Amino acid sequence: MKIYAVGLDPIWIAAIRDRGYAVVPCVSMPEPETVRENALFVTDRDLDLAGIDRLRETYPNAELIYAYTRRGVSGWHTAAALCAKHGVRFVRPGVGRDALLDLLDSWYGETDRPGNVIGVFGTLPGVGVTRIAATIAAQIAAQIAAKKVLLIGCNVYNPGWDGETVVSLDRWKQRLTSRMLRTEDFEQALKMNGFSYVPGNFDPLSALDFTEDEAAHLMEAASKAGDVVVADFGSIPESAFWYYGMQSAAIRIFVTQPELKRLAVMTKLAEKLGIGPGHLFLIANRVQPEDMTLKTLAEACGAQPFFSFPYKGNVRDFVLPLVKREQEQVQDAVGPFLAAMGIQEPVARKKGWF
Repeated sequence: MKIYAVGLDPIWIAAIRDRGYAVVPCVSMPEPETVRENALFVTDRDLDLAGIDRLRETYPNAELIYAYTRRGVSGWHTAAALCAKHGVRFVRPGVGRDALLDLLDSWYGETDRPGNVIGVFGTLPGVGVTRIAATIAAQIAAQIAAKKVLLIGCNVYNPGWDGETVVSLDRWKQRLTSRMLRTEDFEQALKMNGFSYVPGNFDPLSALDFTEDEAAHLMEAASKAGDVVVADFGSIPESAFWYYGMQSAAIRIFVTQPELKRLAVMTKLAEKLGIGPGHLFLIANRVQPEDMTLKTLAEACGAQPFFSFPYKGNVRDFVLPLVKREQEQVQDAVGPFLAAMGIQEPVARKKGWF
Protein backbone atom coordinates (compact mmCIF):
# COMPACT_ATOMS: atom_id res chain seq x y z
CA MET A 1 0.00 0.00 0.00
CA LYS A 2 1.21 3.50 -0.88
CA ILE A 3 0.49 6.64 1.11
CA TYR A 4 -0.23 9.69 -1.06
CA ALA A 5 0.67 12.71 1.10
CA VAL A 6 -0.67 16.14 0.18
CA GLY A 7 1.35 19.04 1.54
CA LEU A 8 3.07 16.98 4.24
CA ASP A 9 6.35 18.28 5.66
CA PRO A 10 9.37 16.63 3.94
CA ILE A 11 10.87 15.73 7.34
CA TRP A 12 7.72 13.78 8.22
CA ILE A 13 7.69 12.13 4.80
CA ALA A 14 11.27 10.99 5.34
CA ALA A 15 10.40 9.60 8.78
CA ILE A 16 7.43 7.65 7.39
CA ARG A 17 9.61 6.24 4.62
CA ASP A 18 12.27 5.25 7.15
CA ARG A 19 9.58 3.28 8.94
CA GLY A 20 9.09 1.22 5.79
CA TYR A 21 6.06 2.88 4.18
CA ALA A 22 5.94 3.88 0.51
CA VAL A 23 5.09 7.61 0.43
CA VAL A 24 4.20 9.59 -2.68
CA PRO A 25 4.42 13.37 -2.07
CA CYS A 26 1.72 15.40 -3.83
CA VAL A 27 1.43 19.17 -4.32
CA SER A 28 -2.30 18.86 -5.07
CA MET A 29 -5.09 16.35 -4.56
CA PRO A 30 -4.45 13.25 -6.75
CA GLU A 31 -6.99 11.64 -9.06
CA PRO A 32 -9.33 9.16 -7.32
CA GLU A 33 -8.26 6.26 -9.51
CA THR A 34 -4.61 6.90 -8.63
CA VAL A 35 -5.31 6.50 -4.93
CA ARG A 36 -7.65 3.54 -5.32
CA GLU A 37 -6.83 0.78 -2.75
CA ASN A 38 -4.13 3.04 -1.28
CA ALA A 39 -4.06 5.74 1.40
CA LEU A 40 -4.47 9.51 1.08
CA PHE A 41 -2.97 11.67 3.84
CA VAL A 42 -4.16 15.28 3.89
CA THR A 43 -3.97 18.06 6.50
CA ASP A 44 -6.25 20.96 7.36
CA ARG A 45 -3.83 23.25 5.53
CA ASP A 46 -5.10 21.79 2.25
CA LEU A 47 -8.62 20.78 3.26
CA ASP A 48 -10.91 22.62 5.68
CA LEU A 49 -13.56 21.00 7.87
CA ALA A 50 -16.27 21.49 5.24
CA GLY A 51 -14.28 19.35 2.83
CA ILE A 52 -14.17 16.21 5.02
CA ASP A 53 -17.53 14.89 3.79
CA ARG A 54 -16.55 15.58 0.17
CA LEU A 55 -13.27 13.76 0.76
CA ARG A 56 -15.03 10.44 1.33
CA GLU A 57 -17.33 11.05 -1.65
CA THR A 58 -14.36 11.79 -3.92
CA TYR A 59 -12.22 8.87 -2.71
CA PRO A 60 -14.68 6.07 -1.86
CA ASN A 61 -12.13 3.26 -2.34
CA ALA A 62 -9.16 4.73 -0.48
CA GLU A 63 -7.90 4.78 3.10
CA LEU A 64 -8.23 8.39 4.22
CA ILE A 65 -6.16 10.15 6.90
CA TYR A 66 -6.89 13.71 8.04
CA ALA A 67 -4.46 15.61 10.27
CA TYR A 68 -5.88 18.59 12.14
CA THR A 69 -3.01 20.87 13.17
CA ARG A 70 -4.70 23.97 14.57
CA ARG A 71 -4.63 24.66 18.28
CA GLY A 72 -7.07 27.12 19.79
CA VAL A 73 -10.27 27.76 21.69
CA SER A 74 -12.34 25.81 19.16
CA GLY A 75 -10.47 22.60 19.94
CA TRP A 76 -10.16 19.59 17.65
CA HIS A 77 -13.09 17.39 18.68
CA THR A 78 -15.40 18.69 15.93
CA ALA A 79 -12.87 17.62 13.32
CA ALA A 80 -12.51 14.23 15.03
CA ALA A 81 -16.27 13.75 15.05
CA LEU A 82 -16.60 14.61 11.36
CA CYS A 83 -13.81 12.18 10.49
CA ALA A 84 -15.46 9.43 12.52
CA LYS A 85 -18.76 10.11 10.77
CA HIS A 86 -17.24 9.68 7.31
CA GLY A 87 -14.80 6.85 8.04
CA VAL A 88 -11.69 9.02 7.91
CA ARG A 89 -8.78 8.29 10.24
CA PHE A 90 -7.97 11.29 12.43
CA VAL A 91 -4.66 12.71 13.68
CA ARG A 92 -5.11 15.31 16.39
CA PRO A 93 -3.01 18.49 16.92
CA GLY A 94 0.31 18.17 18.71
CA VAL A 95 1.02 14.60 17.66
CA GLY A 96 4.76 14.09 17.49
CA ARG A 97 6.64 12.23 14.80
CA ASP A 98 7.07 9.02 16.79
CA ALA A 99 3.42 9.01 17.87
CA LEU A 100 2.31 9.44 14.25
CA LEU A 101 4.46 6.50 13.20
CA ASP A 102 2.92 4.40 15.97
CA LEU A 103 -0.52 5.41 14.71
CA LEU A 104 0.34 4.24 11.20
CA ASP A 105 1.65 0.97 12.63
CA SER A 106 -1.54 0.41 14.59
CA TRP A 107 -3.69 1.12 11.52
CA TYR A 108 -1.73 -0.71 8.87
CA GLY A 109 0.57 -3.05 10.79
CA GLU A 110 3.59 -2.59 8.54
CA THR A 111 6.04 -3.13 11.43
CA ASP A 112 6.12 -5.04 14.69
CA ARG A 113 8.07 -3.20 17.36
CA PRO A 114 8.92 -5.43 20.33
CA GLY A 115 9.28 -3.62 23.63
CA ASN A 116 9.76 -4.05 27.33
CA VAL A 117 7.29 -1.40 28.52
CA ILE A 118 4.25 -2.33 30.62
CA GLY A 119 1.89 0.64 30.52
CA VAL A 120 -0.53 1.12 33.41
CA PHE A 121 -3.55 3.38 32.79
CA GLY A 122 -6.51 4.42 34.91
CA THR A 123 -10.16 4.74 34.01
CA LEU A 124 -10.42 7.91 36.13
CA PRO A 125 -8.16 9.86 38.51
CA GLY A 126 -7.83 8.38 41.98
CA VAL A 127 -8.32 4.71 41.12
CA GLY A 128 -4.84 3.85 42.36
CA VAL A 129 -2.79 3.66 39.18
CA THR A 130 0.51 4.68 40.79
CA ARG A 131 0.26 2.21 43.68
CA ILE A 132 -0.82 -0.59 41.35
CA ALA A 133 2.08 0.18 39.00
CA ALA A 134 4.48 0.21 41.96
CA THR A 135 3.08 -3.08 43.24
CA ILE A 136 3.50 -4.72 39.83
CA ALA A 137 7.07 -3.36 39.59
CA ALA A 138 7.89 -4.73 43.05
CA GLN A 139 6.57 -8.21 42.24
CA ILE A 140 8.41 -8.28 38.90
CA ALA A 141 11.62 -7.22 40.67
CA ALA A 142 11.16 -10.02 43.22
CA GLN A 143 10.69 -12.50 40.39
CA ILE A 144 13.69 -11.43 38.29
CA ALA A 145 16.14 -10.22 40.92
CA ALA A 146 19.08 -10.29 38.51
CA LYS A 147 17.36 -7.87 36.12
CA LYS A 148 16.81 -4.12 36.39
CA VAL A 149 13.22 -2.95 36.81
CA LEU A 150 12.26 0.70 36.33
CA LEU A 151 9.03 2.41 37.36
CA ILE A 152 8.56 5.62 35.38
CA GLY A 153 5.99 8.20 36.44
CA CYS A 154 4.51 9.44 33.17
CA ASN A 155 1.60 11.27 34.80
CA VAL A 156 1.93 14.97 33.95
CA TYR A 157 -0.98 15.90 36.24
CA ASN A 158 0.17 14.11 39.40
CA PRO A 159 3.76 13.25 40.42
CA GLY A 160 2.64 10.19 42.39
CA TRP A 161 5.19 10.91 45.10
CA ASP A 162 5.20 13.07 48.25
CA GLY A 163 8.83 12.73 49.34
CA GLU A 164 12.12 14.24 48.25
CA THR A 165 13.62 13.36 44.88
CA VAL A 166 16.38 14.62 42.62
CA VAL A 167 14.69 13.28 39.48
CA SER A 168 11.18 13.73 38.12
CA LEU A 169 9.43 14.39 34.84
CA ASP A 170 9.59 18.20 35.21
CA ARG A 171 13.24 18.15 36.36
CA TRP A 172 14.04 16.28 33.14
CA LYS A 173 11.90 18.54 30.92
CA GLN A 174 14.81 20.28 29.20
CA ARG A 175 16.60 17.00 28.59
CA LEU A 176 13.44 15.53 27.09
CA THR A 177 12.93 18.53 24.83
CA SER A 178 16.50 18.42 23.56
CA ARG A 179 16.52 14.59 23.46
CA MET A 180 19.56 14.49 25.73
CA LEU A 181 18.42 11.90 28.28
CA ARG A 182 20.98 9.16 28.86
CA THR A 183 20.79 5.72 30.45
CA GLU A 184 23.09 6.83 33.28
CA ASP A 185 20.53 9.49 34.29
CA PHE A 186 18.31 6.70 35.61
CA GLU A 187 20.95 5.86 38.22
CA GLN A 188 19.65 8.90 40.16
CA ALA A 189 16.16 7.37 40.46
CA LEU A 190 14.70 6.48 43.84
CA LYS A 191 15.55 2.95 44.97
CA MET A 192 12.81 0.93 46.65
CA ASN A 193 11.41 -2.61 46.82
CA GLY A 194 13.90 -3.90 44.28
CA PHE A 195 13.12 -1.35 41.55
CA SER A 196 14.10 2.22 40.62
CA TYR A 197 11.46 4.94 40.45
CA VAL A 198 11.29 8.23 38.56
CA PRO A 199 8.27 10.27 39.80
CA GLY A 200 5.97 12.16 37.44
CA ASN A 201 5.47 15.89 36.97
CA PHE A 202 5.43 18.13 40.08
CA ASP A 203 4.80 21.37 38.15
CA PRO A 204 1.07 21.77 37.33
CA LEU A 205 1.77 24.76 35.06
CA SER A 206 3.80 22.59 32.67
CA ALA A 207 1.28 19.74 32.37
CA LEU A 208 0.17 20.76 28.88
CA ASP A 209 3.67 21.55 27.66
CA PHE A 210 4.81 17.94 27.35
CA THR A 211 4.70 16.44 23.85
CA GLU A 212 4.50 12.97 22.33
CA ASP A 213 8.08 13.35 21.06
CA GLU A 214 9.25 13.90 24.65
CA ALA A 215 7.26 10.88 25.79
CA ALA A 216 8.86 8.80 23.04
CA HIS A 217 12.36 9.93 24.02
CA LEU A 218 11.75 9.10 27.70
CA MET A 219 10.45 5.63 26.88
CA GLU A 220 13.30 4.93 24.46
CA ALA A 221 15.89 5.91 27.08
CA ALA A 222 14.11 3.98 29.84
CA SER A 223 13.86 0.85 27.67
CA LYS A 224 17.63 0.90 27.23
CA ALA A 225 18.30 1.60 30.92
CA GLY A 226 16.06 -1.15 32.31
CA ASP A 227 15.25 -4.75 31.46
CA VAL A 228 11.58 -4.16 32.30
CA VAL A 229 9.89 -0.76 32.40
CA VAL A 230 6.59 -0.24 34.20
CA ALA A 231 5.11 3.14 33.20
CA ASP A 232 2.40 4.95 35.15
CA PHE A 233 0.60 6.85 32.37
CA GLY A 234 -2.19 8.17 34.60
CA SER A 235 -5.88 8.49 33.81
CA ILE A 236 -6.25 11.62 31.65
CA PRO A 237 -6.34 10.99 27.87
CA GLU A 238 -5.52 14.65 27.12
CA SER A 239 -2.00 13.95 28.38
CA ALA A 240 0.62 13.54 25.67
CA PHE A 241 2.11 10.68 27.69
CA TRP A 242 -1.23 8.84 28.00
CA TYR A 243 -1.79 9.20 24.26
CA TYR A 244 1.71 8.01 23.38
CA GLY A 245 1.75 5.22 25.97
CA MET A 246 -1.54 3.74 24.81
CA GLN A 247 -0.14 3.31 21.32
CA SER A 248 3.41 2.27 22.15
CA ALA A 249 3.38 0.11 25.29
CA ALA A 250 4.05 -3.59 24.75
CA ILE A 251 1.53 -4.51 27.46
CA ARG A 252 -1.40 -2.28 28.45
CA ILE A 253 -3.12 -2.57 31.81
CA PHE A 254 -6.27 -0.67 32.75
CA VAL A 255 -6.92 -0.06 36.45
CA THR A 256 -10.54 0.47 37.42
CA GLN A 257 -12.80 0.38 40.39
CA PRO A 258 -16.04 -1.60 40.09
CA GLU A 259 -17.82 1.02 37.98
CA LEU A 260 -18.67 -0.07 34.45
CA LYS A 261 -19.69 3.15 32.68
CA ARG A 262 -16.32 4.90 32.82
CA LEU A 263 -14.51 1.68 31.93
CA ALA A 264 -16.59 1.31 28.77
CA VAL A 265 -15.83 4.90 27.75
CA MET A 266 -12.09 4.44 28.14
CA THR A 267 -11.93 1.11 26.30
CA LYS A 268 -13.85 2.65 23.40
CA LEU A 269 -11.38 5.55 23.36
CA ALA A 270 -8.49 3.09 23.20
CA GLU A 271 -10.25 1.32 20.33
CA LYS A 272 -10.38 4.59 18.39
CA LEU A 273 -6.59 4.70 18.68
CA GLY A 274 -6.36 1.26 17.12
CA ILE A 275 -6.12 -0.70 20.40
CA GLY A 276 -8.89 -3.28 20.54
CA PRO A 277 -10.30 -4.17 23.99
CA GLY A 278 -8.86 -7.66 23.68
CA HIS A 279 -5.38 -6.11 23.93
CA LEU A 280 -6.15 -4.51 27.31
CA PHE A 281 -5.58 -6.29 30.62
CA LEU A 282 -7.94 -5.29 33.40
CA ILE A 283 -7.23 -4.81 37.12
CA ALA A 284 -10.07 -4.14 39.55
CA ASN A 285 -8.84 -2.21 42.59
CA ARG A 286 -10.34 -1.79 46.09
CA VAL A 287 -12.92 -4.47 45.44
CA GLN A 288 -15.56 -5.08 48.09
CA PRO A 289 -17.43 -8.44 48.40
CA GLU A 290 -20.63 -6.91 47.03
CA ASP A 291 -18.95 -5.37 43.96
CA MET A 292 -19.11 -6.61 40.39
CA THR A 293 -16.52 -9.33 39.78
CA LEU A 294 -13.43 -8.81 37.65
CA LYS A 295 -14.61 -11.46 35.19
CA THR A 296 -17.95 -9.67 34.72
CA LEU A 297 -16.24 -6.29 34.24
CA ALA A 298 -13.83 -7.75 31.68
CA GLU A 299 -16.54 -9.58 29.74
CA ALA A 300 -18.67 -6.43 29.59
CA CYS A 301 -15.96 -4.42 27.82
CA GLY A 302 -14.08 -7.23 26.06
CA ALA A 303 -10.84 -6.80 28.02
CA GLN A 304 -8.62 -9.54 29.46
CA PRO A 305 -9.13 -10.13 33.22
CA PHE A 306 -5.78 -9.75 34.98
CA PHE A 307 -6.08 -9.31 38.74
CA SER A 308 -8.46 -8.14 41.45
CA PHE A 309 -7.07 -6.28 44.47
CA PRO A 310 -9.38 -6.34 47.51
CA TYR A 311 -10.10 -3.19 49.50
CA LYS A 312 -7.31 -2.80 52.06
CA GLY A 313 -8.59 0.15 54.07
CA ASN A 314 -6.84 3.49 54.33
CA VAL A 315 -3.45 2.28 53.08
CA ARG A 316 -0.73 4.89 52.53
CA ASP A 317 2.08 2.53 51.52
CA PHE A 318 3.56 3.31 48.10
CA VAL A 319 3.59 -0.42 47.32
CA LEU A 320 0.39 -2.20 48.36
CA PRO A 321 0.86 -4.60 51.30
CA LEU A 322 0.14 -8.08 49.97
CA VAL A 323 -0.14 -11.33 51.85
CA LYS A 324 2.02 -14.18 50.58
CA ARG A 325 -0.80 -15.72 48.54
CA GLU A 326 -1.48 -12.39 46.80
CA GLN A 327 2.23 -11.95 46.04
CA GLU A 328 2.37 -15.38 44.44
CA GLN A 329 -0.78 -14.69 42.42
CA VAL A 330 0.57 -11.38 41.06
CA GLN A 331 3.88 -13.02 40.16
CA ASP A 332 1.99 -15.80 38.37
CA ALA A 333 -0.02 -13.15 36.54
CA VAL A 334 2.99 -11.15 35.30
CA GLY A 335 4.90 -14.30 34.30
CA PRO A 336 3.34 -14.44 30.80
CA PHE A 337 4.29 -10.78 30.27
CA LEU A 338 7.93 -11.51 31.06
CA ALA A 339 7.84 -14.55 28.80
CA ALA A 340 6.38 -12.48 25.95
CA MET A 341 9.23 -9.97 26.39
CA GLY A 342 11.82 -12.73 26.37
CA ILE A 343 12.85 -11.97 29.96
CA GLN A 344 12.17 -15.49 31.25
CA GLU A 345 10.97 -18.84 29.99
CA PRO A 346 7.20 -19.51 29.99
CA VAL A 347 5.98 -21.25 33.13
CA ALA A 348 2.94 -23.54 33.16
CA ARG A 349 0.20 -21.70 35.01
CA LYS A 350 -1.44 -23.32 37.97
CA LYS A 351 -5.00 -24.45 37.61
CA GLY A 352 -7.51 -21.66 38.07
CA TRP A 353 -7.52 -17.94 37.25
CA PHE A 354 -6.20 -14.93 39.05
